[in-house]
Amino acid sequence: MTCDPVGWSEGKKRVHLIGVAGSGMVPLAEILLDLGHDVRGSDLKQVPERLLKRGLKFVLGHSVSGLGDAEVVVASAAIPDENVEWVDGKKRGLTRFRRGEVLGQLAAKKKLLAVMGSHGKTTTATMLAQIFQEAGQEPCFYLGGYAPALGASGGWRNGEWLIAEVDESEGAPAQLRPWAALLLNADYEHVDRYANEKAVIAAYQEILGKVTGPVVVVAKEESAAMDAAGSVMGKVTFGWEKSNADYVATWKGENAEGIRFGVQGKGKELGEFSVAATGRHNGGNALGGLALAAELGIGMEKIRKGLKSFRRAERRFEILLGVGGLEVVDDYAHHPKEVGATLAGTGSAKSCGDLPTASIYATGNILEGVCRGTFESRSDCPTTGLCRWGKSDGGRKRGGACRQDRGVGRKSRGGGIDVGGKNDFGKNLARGGLISRDGRRGCDANGTKGGE
Repeated sequence: MTCDPVGWSEGKKRVHLIGVAGSGMVPLAEILLDLGHDVRGSDLKQVPERLLKRGLKFVLGHSVSGLGDAEVVVASAAIPDENVEWVDGKKRGLTRFRRGEVLGQLAAKKKLLAVMGSHGKTTTATMLAQIFQEAGQEPCFYLGGYAPALGASGGWRNGEWLIAEVDESEGAPAQLRPWAALLLNADYEHVDRYANEKAVIAAYQEILGKVTGPVVVVAKEESAAMDAAGSVMGKVTFGWEKSNADYVATWKGENAEGIRFGVQGKGKELGEFSVAATGRHNGGNALGGLALAAELGIGMEKIRKGLKSFRRAERRFEILLGVGGLEVVDDYAHHPKEVGATLAGTGSAKSCGDLPTASIYATGNILEGVCRGTFESRSDCPTTGLCRWGKSDGGRKRGGACRQDRGVGRKSRGGGIDVGGKNDFGKNLARGGLISRDGRRGCDANGTKGGE
């Protein structure tokens, strides 16, 4: 039996996925299910219910007998070589692949549209998938989060395109040959693999060097990304005002419905676009997706409709609950720049009727570790005033979290996030380590002080 690109799309195989609940493995499981394979897997956490409903056989935990009668074993990048199932697969002579290898093999059957960068990949790839869907292209897609409008995080469809995140955490898989690529940024992270920013840039350079079609890269706002694409001839750039990019956006504003921006593409006015997302950073993501779609021949009205139909992917400023002016938000941001952009993006959202959006509170103990491991000095840290290590005066550090601004609450519970609202719901949020936007006044009548 072979597992070359033809093999994955012909015949049914028994495939075991180690680490199947991971954000990079769930879309792979969905694609393999679409292709008709018998998919099973194991992990230390539960898989999404939708996979079980589709027939995935799941075992919680890893064991020496976990592979069963599998023919092929695929492991995520997070699985060490010493994993008992990975080792057992080798002993039994089974075909074994890492996740990135399988993505490369599947991509060889389609035109791979690679979305790359340290931040924004899932959101931008989701936008692109919806643009191509709106244009009738029936794209395959491989996303790092569940996309509500697409009904999955991974899908194998009839179209010629595969829109996929290419994750630098696994280096530059040799199998990847992107037909087109979008580079959003190139910040230093994954310190377990890369010694410094130059090493990260080199990884992107290697992938970009294999692209056969258009390469779209963010302009002056992200100098590292421009360095990574420096040797790419004919690259197309995008950016905000004064960037002198090929596609330039002008910020028009943000409200409860989302963000709006105007675009000029290669000297031509393309009109205004709206996206149901928060923050200027997501406007940049949308602009990058717009630019690449336009370079690939998608009509501007289809792009406009695709962006308008966009719905946030899972854990990308996902609003879990809204009660009495308090909102509980789940966001994947973990790099200091991501955290800073996410918090900045909350500023224009309406909270509790006509009450002003108040203080933002961050999980100081988490941010401190991230910032210390990424930046050489406090002054370099973009989350200044939010984490315990950044520039915040001693009076604002309470219970393992920092206060950025105003607020009634004075101490977070258990190192969680101080909500500061005047109600019991706010107190419970602080205990749970969740986020609320209203830090000055509660919108609840019980009058209990939260986040004491």
